[in-house]
Amino acid sequence: MSAPEAFAEAKWVMTHLRPEPEALAQRREELLQELDARIAATQGSLQTLLTRLRAVLLSRRPGAAFQPRFAAEFAQALTHYKQCAETGELPAIIGQCFLYLREHVAGTGLSPLLAVVDTTHSLRKVSDTWRPWQQQRF
Repeated sequence: MSAPEAFAEAKWVMTHLRPEPEALAQRREELLQELDARIAATQGSLQTLLTRLRAVLLSRRPGAAFQPRFAAEFAQALTHYKQCAETGELPAIIGQCFLYLREHVAGTGLSPLLAVVDTTHSLRKVSDTWRPWQQQRF
């Protein structure tokens, strides 16, 4: 897919998204307040993890630009936290934020788009493993 085609497809998807339901917007703001309090009270890898999660939630506000790097930075912080944490358990606020994000995706109509992305990603993995077979000469 060329860059103009990808841009046109992304534009089409964005025009078909529903606004975030008010209850979800309120929940996001409550979670952000709780994250702010926990960030101020923690340090180290947990503070970094919560700060990255906060950036992801802020990007879900209407009009905010989502940066794909937020997801990568959060994943990196999560891995680092798991390596450094004395207990293997994540704070409950993280699960609550994941639940909000899942509800946000469903509430705004992003679920079908994410299903396509997941399918494309899975197909890419399959095609990557298939390529060596295609290149062999019998």
